[in-house]
Amino acid sequence: MAPRHSTPIPPELAWAPMKTVRPRDAGDVYAHPRAEFARLTERLRLHRVANGYYIVVPQDMVGRRWMPGLEAAAAGIASAIYGADAVCGTHGRNRRYGPTNHPPTSRLFTLAPTDTERQSQLAGQTRITISAEQAVVVVRDAWRAAVASNR
Repeated sequence: MAPRHSTPIPPELAWAPMKTVRPRDAGDVYAHPRAEFARLTERLRLHRVANGYYIVVPQDMVGRRWMPGLEAAAAGIASAIYGADAVCGTHGRNRRYGPTNHPPTSRLFTLAPTDTERQSQLAGQTRITISAEQAVVVVRDAWRAAVASNR
């Protein structure tokens, strides 16, 4: 069980690419990173995903049991090893829209799954706070804004 008092995560760790950190990269933050990472893991602020690799626990899950998804953990480890640019495709490459390299058309965002379908597909990955219909509107508006800003 985690102690009742708060243990803050330094900004250098909280802002790490994909929230994945290694003790050997935290020498500028802590004099003894391995000991500090062990303390933060014990207090449920970091989650150890592999030897020498930790993921910052999301704020809303602090103090509770939490485990990242397999894909997220793998991508986080890769970003810690190779850098976020190699994994996330930044520096202009993130403007690519998938295998077609074209922005999605509005017809992709007309029909939402049922709330039951959405719950069964996403419940283990995230906390669902809006309906499927609301999600379609949010995604459609976000894509519209993203495409407009890239012109």
